[in-house]
Amino acid sequence: MENQNTAWPDWSLKDKVLFIILIVFLIVAIVNGMANAVANLRVSDPTFIQYPWLAIMVATIIPIISMAIKFASNFFEYEQSRKRYGNIIFSLTGISAGCFIALFAQIYTGTAVDYDTLGESNKWGTAFVLAQTLTEILAAAALALALEQVYNKYYPDTLTDNPKYIEAKRALKDHRAEHEMREKKRRQVHGRIIELEALRQGYINNKIIEFISLRAKHIATMNAHKDT
Repeated sequence: MENQNTAWPDWSLKDKVLFIILIVFLIVAIVNGMANAVANLRVSDPTFIQYPWLAIMVATIIPIISMAIKFASNFFEYEQSRKRYGNIIFSLTGISAGCFIALFAQIYTGTAVDYDTLGESNKWGTAFVLAQTLTEILAAAALALALEQVYNKYYPDTLTDNPKYIEAKRALKDHRAEHEMREKKRRQVHGRIIELEALRQGYINNKIIEFISLRAKHIATMNAHKDT
């Protein structure tokens, strides 16, 4: 088993550019999500205007949830399960983004919007905030998953099988199959040999008995002649 790592200078140019872009957009997604959360909190409750640091602390739940969603994939044992999980997150992000865009178009029609009364006067306000927050959370998680996928191409977090090991393992499997076949044949032959040896010994024993019997008869006959 071996771990194939590739240093940054040896990365392909495309992956380098993609990696940097993903980092930038991940930071933007996290900062934007927190900023929107802070803005919504300050608009909805005067307490957060008086204590802005409290709004920032509450808004940190956005990146926390995003990273929790992302790191959940690390608990999957198989790579295929991780890919399926990633596909689910990307799909949910797309659905959430579609809802956000639809609500955005419904609310922002081009006329002036009163941000202070957005949640009160507009029936779509609550749904819009929910879709926006969910999209920001899922988008950050999706970007983090994509970032990890690029990184793992060059710094895999799992061990890969050495080609020589795979070849030796395959040869061992073939050898074992052939060995078992030959072992089965050997047991059959060995059983036949034991059977033949038993028959041979039985034949010898029978002949010895016959010999002893004939010898006894011969001796008895010779003694009878001597007596006469």
